Amino acid sequence: MQKLKLLVAVIVMGVLLVSCGLPPLPEHPREVKPFCENIYQINLEENPDFPNAFIGACIAYFQTGNTTAFVSLCRHEPIWEDIGVTSKAECMDYFKNYTE
Repeated sequence: MQKLKLLVAVIVMGVLLVSCGLPPLPEHPREVKPFCENIYQINLEENPDFPNAFIGACIAYFQTGNTTAFVSLCRHEPIWEDIGVTSKAECMDYFKNYTE
């Protein structure tokens, strides 16, 4: 359940995913990349500046289970708004210190 909350915090762009519904989490490794690409496309439609680096970070997260996979996204300001921070440093701290 906590992993879903993290994904929602990082992935959800406002009401879009609430109205569309979050796709089911991947159950097999081969499903991870399509899942991450799907979430990226949903977010890209809402925010054309959404970073494509999200796909790699999402895949890395599912491979490792470590939220630091998302730290690389902190150079992209659209992510700051999604998680409620105002700087790159705050963003990095958010993902480094996130606990389930």
